[in-house]
Amino acid sequence: MTFHSKFYPFILILACSIFLNSCLEDLGGDPEGTEINITFDQGPKAGQTISLLSNNSGDDLQFFLNQNKTKVFCQPIAENNSTNLATSSSINWAFEGSPGPGTYQAIFFSNSSAAVAGDIDLSYTNGEYINCTIPKGAIINISEYGDVGARVIGTMSFTGVMDYEVNGVTQRLNSGVQIEFKIKRGKDVN
Repeated sequence: MTFHSKFYPFILILACSIFLNSCLEDLGGDPEGTEINITFDQGPKAGQTISLLSNNSGDDLQFFLNQNKTKVFCQPIAENNSTNLATSSSINWAFEGSPGPGTYQAIFFSNSSAAVAGDIDLSYTNGEYINCTIPKGAIINISEYGDVGARVIGTMSFTGVMDYEVNGVTQRLNSGVQIEFKIKRGKDVN
């Protein structure tokens, strides 16, 4: 038996496992990264869950020590099952209070008295878009507030003003929104 025939099956199995592992990493991204699931009750994707991922997870959520605020800003984001979102797509909000599990109210980070706490901006590469405001006071339930590098896990629900243009239809309406999130916590900021 030659050297090649002895080790060929081993080399083939090793090459296949490396290839499969690479493909699985490409599909899921960072298994401890940011995942956000959004469901609207009105509009062009009513009743559908939009699953978003962020590869910028080091800055997606940061606690600001001197202001006692948590800021969420995820951009760029991508749909888990599609590559049609433009890099300008984002989701953002903030809340006040010490880091930890609990119930919070959404605020706009730089002006906590503003009527809007943030927004969901889903801009597609074909020019279509779905934008929805996150109102001040939207209830945020945090079940787990992990340390730096871990995840902050929670939910949020509210009624926001949605503007969209999809399939040539442009409309503004109120929509109920459910958000489930697992956001990787970045470094704290002074």
